[in-house]
Amino acid sequence: MTTDIKNTIIDYISETRKIPKEDISEFSTVNDFPQIESIDIVELLAYIEDRFGIYVPDNEVIKMHSLGELIDYVITHAKNPE
Repeated sequence: MTTDIKNTIIDYISETRKIPKEDISEFSTVNDFPQIESIDIVELLAYIEDRFGIYVPDNEVIKMHSLGELIDYVITHAKNPE
């Protein structure tokens, strides 16, 4: 399940932002990808909330500094990981 969630999120970012998957890791930050804008983050969060049946509060997002932290949050809170 953990790997599935990670891969699902990385696949989404890769496909929607045209970033090679091998360039994306749990250590990636928004600053690593200048092509990612704030609207892209909002769309990613909406996708995650819909796909995994969770709500990611703004105050939690603000605390996250890497993609890995977001993935960990999703793993912890996912209701329908498949």
